[in-house]
Amino acid sequence: MNKNQLITNDPSDELDHLIHLHIKAMGMVTSIYGSFLSHEEFMDKTEEFFCELLEKEKNQNLA
Repeated sequence: MNKNQLITNDPSDELDHLIHLHIKAMGMVTSIYGSFLSHEEFMDKTEEFFCELLEKEKNQNLA
């Protein structure tokens, strides 16, 4: 196997991708709400944005 060939079915790649999306969602919440949310509200909004990002990505992959 070529060392530059990407293995797409590696579970750690999927986990890394999900972590990246979660961090992106956290950044989105922070940029919109700043530090005005409680921890619980921040986590709820992060989950909401994370789900939106996953849905958007899913729709792009289906197109």
